[in-house]
Amino acid sequence: MPIPPAIGPTIVVRRVGGNIRPTAIAIFADGRVGSADTSSSATPVAVPRNVSATAVASIASEAHENGFWALPRSPTTKPTQPADEARRSISVRLTCGSHETTYPENAEPAAFRVVVARIDSLLGLTPEP
Repeated sequence: MPIPPAIGPTIVVRRVGGNIRPTAIAIFADGRVGSADTSSSATPVAVPRNVSATAVASIASEAHENGFWALPRSPTTKPTQPADEARRSISVRLTCGSHETTYPENAEPAAFRVVVARIDSLLGLTPEP
């Protein structure tokens, strides 16, 4: 039986901006993975349908404890320079609160890069370190 998001972590990662087609992937507490973007312009991404629920909890816990939560909520509130610069956004929702932040690609702080790397590795989007 799936774990409702209300009692477990949910992670959403998005890639937007620039000349790319947007992508958005949701990872639920029970390990289900799916699209988080219903836009017709969204790019389908080949990811597993299920991942380890323990890994999802581990990534969410690490984000909460190791600096991600301290990052500014929206450092890109105005257009980036150049205006078409690609950005990544991560949203982590826990029972105790949520945090979302967005950064231009290749300009992310270390705490953001760590969470992105863990998510990409979990989804098979990058090789294991």
